[in-house]
Amino acid sequence: MTHVTTRTRGEQHPPHDGRRRGVGAGLGLLVVGAALGFGDLAAGLLGVTSPVVTVGDALVDNSPRFLMSWAIALFGTADKAVLVTGVLLVLVLSGAALGVVASRRPVAGYVGLGLFTAAGLTAVALRRADDPGAAAAVVVGGVAGAVALALLLRSLGPVRAQGSGSDPGAGPE
Repeated sequence: MTHVTTRTRGEQHPPHDGRRRGVGAGLGLLVVGAALGFGDLAAGLLGVTSPVVTVGDALVDNSPRFLMSWAIALFGTADKAVLVTGVLLVLVLSGAALGVVASRRPVAGYVGLGLFTAAGLTAVALRRADDPGAAAAVVVGGVAGAVALALLLRSLGPVRAQGSGSDPGAGPE
């Protein structure tokens, strides 16, 4: 039986590192899902191209010609689907990694989200500069991701510095 002291009663213990990583990766995936979902919803309501497709188009426009020719030869008519899948894969993997980091250092999650939002806005500037709705869809996605990150981090409880074994707020035993 565990002995309960004033030091341990009511104290929230973070999950062990392995579990914390899984929780962080899940957190990142949920944030990516919220950002992409709301970004696409905004794009649909505004009648503009999806932010993911806009990023893919900007990548194609700014890729070397030999790379585009190689992709078309390799994937044929599925080249656009492969490109969008690649963009989504990068977002999902990056989101999972950022979620793990953000579960320990929340500011890193917001910085990462901001960088991806800036990349989306850059793609809009390169590809859809004449359509302000395209930028609005990216911003909606970024804001939705930030709100999701804040809510999910709050649900994790307090974040302790790694390796910190003491609780400065604990009273004497």
